[in-house]
Amino acid sequence: IVPADAEAGAALPDVSEPIGREELRSKLAAMYARRPDISIAIRAEKETNYQKMIDIVGIIEEVGFRNIWFPYDLENTR
Repeated sequence: IVPADAEAGAALPDVSEPIGREELRSKLAAMYARRPDISIAIRAEKETNYQKMIDIVGIIEEVGFRNIWFPYDLENTR
């Protein structure tokens, strides 16, 4: 999770270890408390299960965020 209000050049979090649903919910809730108006962008590996993505969207919506989007690169979708 990288907050949208993170400073430019800030170190990215270690994504080598997955986080659980409750930890995700907790981190998102903290972000929502600071900035409920931010957009949430979700990216995943091609191999990511579609249902996992839907579950993550559900968690994001439960926390309160409403502006959720999926950035993509047209060059890599073929």
